[in-house]
Amino acid sequence: DGAAFRAEGTSASQGDIKYSIVRKPLYEVSEFIKVAKNKINDIGWLASKIQRDLYARIERKSDDQMYAGTASAGVTYDGISAIAKALTATEVGTTRIPSATEFSVLNWAYAYIQNVAYTDPTAIFVNPVDYAVMVSKMPTSQAETIKMGLTFDISKIKPSAKVTAGTFLLGDFSQAEREFTNGITVETFNQNEDDAKNGL
Repeated sequence: DGAAFRAEGTSASQGDIKYSIVRKPLYEVSEFIKVAKNKINDIGWLASKIQRDLYARIERKSDDQMYAGTASAGVTYDGISAIAKALTATEVGTTRIPSATEFSVLNWAYAYIQNVAYTDPTAIFVNPVDYAVMVSKMPTSQAETIKMGLTFDISKIKPSAKVTAGTFLLGDFSQAEREFTNGITVETFNQNEDDAKNGL
């Protein structure tokens, strides 16, 4: 970063643009299901089974990996929770506030991200059980929001079953994007299950 103030007539400082080439393998999620011979020709049933069960399980596995995955070379990757910074008690204000609440902790954590990352978190994810408790305590007016000292929009608090109860995940997810190269591919095999297992 070469941005700097300078006196009139002095030289401007130079900034450098640097690029890093990062190569990552593509990861695949797969599953096969056994179907009785008398069901092979029932296209309607097969389509329903694939749409309702198979797609859902594959997408759920992908979601699980994105949040809590741990890297296994060539197979899986690190998820958000594996690389996210764990905030200390000081960073979430519990050492400074005599009787910290769920909201005061989130408030401090939100401010911490603003301070170190120069960005506003776009979402705060909490466990659905914690969310249910927090809903009953959420401010219902601007006056209550001010009284509670909240500095963020409470609509950013979202329930997610991926988050462990008693913890939270917050960050700027505005640039987060998941891409599928070919979507979901469905193949049928008329032989034994080894063909599906071995990708034959």
